[in-house]
Amino acid sequence: QAPAAILLGGAPSEKKSGKRQRGKRSTSCPAGVAAEPPPKIVLDKYRLQRGKPLGEGGWCVVKGGEDVKTGNPVAVKTYGAQSLRELGDEELADRFAREIERFKQLGLSRRHQEDAEAAFEQSDPRSSFVSLLDFSCTPEGLRPEKDTDGCFYTVLELADESLEKCLQRRSGGPDFVTIHELREIAEALAESLSWLQKCGFCHLDIKP
Repeated sequence: QAPAAILLGGAPSEKKSGKRQRGKRSTSCPAGVAAEPPPKIVLDKYRLQRGKPLGEGGWCVVKGGEDVKTGNPVAVKTYGAQSLRELGDEELADRFAREIERFKQLGLSRRHQEDAEAAFEQSDPRSSFVSLLDFSCTPEGLRPEKDTDGCFYTVLELADESLEKCLQRRSGGPDFVTIHELREIAEALAESLSWLQKCGFCHLDIKP
């Protein structure tokens, strides 16, 4: 569903007569109140959510978003101003290209899959990781490239809830996390890291 247009005045016939047509609501903004801009669309198909980001680090910002065609929620990651200052434009482009290549090497890129939303089997180690759904690239999709606003974007699966929020939510209520559940979480995390290591990767930033 496309964002609703915001009209800054009445219809032409209303302006001429000075009267509001019966049965129509005025969409004018009150005097002195600026109209809220429509949500930003990136990669021509993902609408970013307003408000606080889902996560923010030294170099990257992750915002909630929505596929405008399917309505499915996604996570949209981009680099912040600090990364450009510290890395420079050329190094930032190289880093982005390497990140996309890593997803492909691990079999976690679904951009060219017909059924991009099909879940991995639970026994598949990749089921513990979010998949890459899309990224800013050239029109033919052959190589990574900045979007029209000059930024790099990666669009990822959006998990229902982070482990940190899950533990916080359940730590103060009757549905407290059991020892058995904690063991399952720890084993799944260890198995995922072991699989990454077998693929030749080392994760340097583990947190809930």
